[in-house]
Amino acid sequence: DLEQAKSFYASCNRSTDEYNAKAKHCAGVRTRWEQASCDLQKTSALVCSAYVKSCDLEVARFAAIKNQIMPAEEGRKSQAKAVEKINCLLTNILQVNASELAGD
Repeated sequence: DLEQAKSFYASCNRSTDEYNAKAKHCAGVRTRWEQASCDLQKTSALVCSAYVKSCDLEVARFAAIKNQIMPAEEGRKSQAKAVEKINCLLTNILQVNASELAGD
């Protein structure tokens, strides 16, 4: 029975050693995972912060450009309306003149 007890004891030691090795490996994997998770959070915060700053900058740039263009746009619309009216008047005058000439 002493031999059987020694065998159980050796088996238990092997099992304990295997467990300790796996626990050490898992602890290492967990540490790397936790570090990667923290790094991801930090990186995400930096990226999101940079995106928000960039977006805010571009929105401000767009607003500034829009404010510069709006007065010119109104002027161009007025010019386009005037050109259309002139075209309409010239077309009508030329049609009237053409029909008067045809009638003479």
